[in-house]
Amino acid sequence: MADFERLNLGLNQTINTKRKYAIDGDESKILEIDLQDMAIMSRIKPAMERINRIKSNWQDLQDIDPENMSDEETEKLEAAYDKSEREIREAIDYLFDANVCEVLLGDMSAFTPVDGRLKYDIVISALSEQYESRIKKEMSKFDVGKVNKKVQKFIGKK
Repeated sequence: MADFERLNLGLNQTINTKRKYAIDGDESKILEIDLQDMAIMSRIKPAMERINRIKSNWQDLQDIDPENMSDEETEKLEAAYDKSEREIREAIDYLFDANVCEVLLGDMSAFTPVDGRLKYDIVISALSEQYESRIKKEMSKFDVGKVNKKVQKFIGKK
């Protein structure tokens, strides 16, 4: 028998606000993500710092001319590209707390250029817009006045 008492606060921690989305109507690309997760606010700064550092390292690799490299130098360059790819995917997945890159990028590089932008930037921008829209929608349903009245009653202010 457990050595604790049960306290039911009615918080219903089992509510799952994650939803499944077919990406661009493609039912083989299902992304399960919580677009109203406010914890993204605490992940933005560290994730974007990582992403900017990785982007800078990746841009430095673009200045290297592979034509005049030894096999060993070429292997090091390929390893650096692979590391950048792995790290940017990890940072994006961390930011959105979901398996974003596997679903949205598949085997395509996050650094693939598309219409003057890199694919990872398109992914971050598109999902960020979805988060902003969903969070605003959910917050508009939130009655701050009702909560404040209950708190004020509890602490003795009217």
